Amino acid sequence: MRQQCILELGIDYNKEFSFLDDVRQITEKCYQTWMHRQFLVETSNCYTHEKEYCDSYIQLDNKNIHSWTYRHWVVEKFNLW
Repeated sequence: MRQQCILELGIDYNKEFSFLDDVRQITEKCYQTWMHRQFLVETSNCYTHEKEYCDSYIQLDNKNIHSWTYRHWVVEKFNLW
């Protein structure tokens, strides 16, 4: 529902990324936040700092499977090998 609102209302992606960062500080291992970030990156095509973003969470906890999964998606999707 939130994603549909973003698309239909033309919500500012920067504000949504910021909101998502605030939510992730509360619960960094919640897969829904990573999936929502994936939606934002796909629809905005703004991915230049995503590897570094994931790495910052992996440095905090190298067993964070959601960070690793998302990082893998970013590298594969945008050919960042």
